[in-house]
Amino acid sequence: MPDIPGLLVSFAIPDDRVVLHAISWAASFIGIAGAYMLALNSRISKWGYVVWLASNAGWISVGMLMPNPALVFIQLVFVAVNVFGIVRWFQPPRGLDAE
Repeated sequence: MPDIPGLLVSFAIPDDRVVLHAISWAASFIGIAGAYMLALNSRISKWGYVVWLASNAGWISVGMLMPNPALVFIQLVFVAVNVFGIVRWFQPPRGLDAE
């Protein structure tokens, strides 16, 4: 039988990094939710880009707290891609009947 308290101690996070880890995990799960929404290819798919923006905000925060400029940079690029996706998916479709 494993020693559960000892196992928990081995995964203990230093006090000054608790918030950083919490934001990292939240941003990860939010990003997964956004990817899932987009993969559904349904009427809620376009909201996946909005959810990804929340994930980007979390990762930008982590990158600034670490500090990790490369993480901040790539997340800012992803913000631009997500804004492009939002513009494309949320604009009304252009048809032959459009005036």
